[in-house]
Amino acid sequence: MVPTEILVRGTEAVEAFNDALAEGETEVNQGRTVFTGLERVGKTSTIKSFLRNTFDPYEGITDAIANTMVCTHESHNELNWKETSPDHSGANDMYEAIMADSMAKRILKKESEKNVEVTGQSESPSAKKERKYNQGQSSSNVDARNLKIESDTKEQTQAQSIEEVPETIATKVQERIKELKFTKGDATQELQKSGKDFIMSIWDFGGQPIYHVIQRIFMVSFAVVCVVFNLEDDLDAPAKVRDPTTGDIYEHRMTNLEFILYWIRSVYTNSRDSKLEDGQPSPPVLVIGTHLGSLEGNEEEKKRKAEEIFNKIRKALEGKPYESMVSSFFAIENSLPFARSNASNIMNQILKFAKQMVRKLPLKWLRVQQEIQKLKVKNIYLPTNEVIALLEQCRVKQGAQRVLLEYLHDLGEILYFPDDDALKDIIVLDLMKIVDMFKTIITIIEPKLRKPKHRKAWRRLDSGILEEHLLRHLWKEFNFSDKTFDFFVSLMQKFGLVCERKVH
Repeated sequence: MVPTEILVRGTEAVEAFNDALAEGETEVNQGRTVFTGLERVGKTSTIKSFLRNTFDPYEGITDAIANTMVCTHESHNELNWKETSPDHSGANDMYEAIMADSMAKRILKKESEKNVEVTGQSESPSAKKERKYNQGQSSSNVDARNLKIESDTKEQTQAQSIEEVPETIATKVQERIKELKFTKGDATQELQKSGKDFIMSIWDFGGQPIYHVIQRIFMVSFAVVCVVFNLEDDLDAPAKVRDPTTGDIYEHRMTNLEFILYWIRSVYTNSRDSKLEDGQPSPPVLVIGTHLGSLEGNEEEKKRKAEEIFNKIRKALEGKPYESMVSSFFAIENSLPFARSNASNIMNQILKFAKQMVRKLPLKWLRVQQEIQKLKVKNIYLPTNEVIALLEQCRVKQGAQRVLLEYLHDLGEILYFPDDDALKDIIVLDLMKIVDMFKTIITIIEPKLRKPKHRKAWRRLDSGILEEHLLRHLWKEFNFSDKTFDFFVSLMQKFGLVCERKVH
């Protein structure tokens, strides 16, 4: 099935995608879950509950956005989620695992064909004994690093498109050969399995209203969205929010119920119109009420009160265009042990939807994602022509290059604006880093940045005016050229974080 992000780009994009798919494809076991809601409602604690981490009643506030990468870890226990580093997972590990699996199967297939050929000939007992010995040696000790691979067929392209295999993949080839050779059961069936973990990226959106405009960058159809609120809060009362600059708490003009509807409407507004296999509009929304244990009454009475609250939200959703996006309601108590917290039911629902989002992608596209992950370690951004050169190095055809970059943009992996003259020459690779850049201006002011010579500019910033020399001072560590500085200012304008002040 062609991903929605490709379909909406038109016929040419679909043709380019299918053409790339024909050169080699793979199933990508990746998912994304987004947590959104006001601050202090328990989003981070719910994520920690998924990982069986100790509950912290004094959990700090998430500022802007936090990202946690987890994998299902065990096929027989898919709720055993383990946190893993984003630098050593995702496309990188997936690409290497696919390469190793494909190469190992080719090696074993060739070996099997050779053995069948030898077996069909007459041989002495001593020769037969020597063949069996060599057969066992070749499977486990083959030097995968010296394996030369051509790329003139689909199967060979799926194995690798470079001349010499990297040592990290060579090691995995050795391991995969052993797994395939010595796994009990139907060997033919086992050769079809790759044994990949399901990788889940969890985005924890800070609840401060000032960051909502940034968060829409990460709001994509390829995700499960969890809208979180505190069951203790009166739905009809004004929501209490914190001023990010002073830390003061004040009553917002919107009620707690209106904020819940606002989050769901934001999902609807900032994502593509698509459906999952079971007909559920995507992205599916789970509404999660926390602090169940703080409601009055016994366990049954607490559950009944939570259901009454959920019914009020359902009533408010009636007739709204985004009503069908809401799939399920859950009440959770994060301070309880995992087995009693209700976290497992939420995780099961997330996995159910995430697995419907598993898709086939061109193998070369996955390799590009792998290379971009590597580049993020040292580069917040790169000139567009350098990224295009990377695509050419990965043998992505010219007609598919823009389609691939726009696809990665739609997934929230990069920022790419080819039709905006002020932004088209640079591609942002590390979105979390630009969130940090914006935080420096909006909420996180390091004391060391408060230089006396900028005091007047700081006071003007407090009144809503950002002067250029102060912004250059705040971004001094990035050592931007004038062109790059202008790019990021234009990017802030694109997101509505700043606007040009007209002086008459």
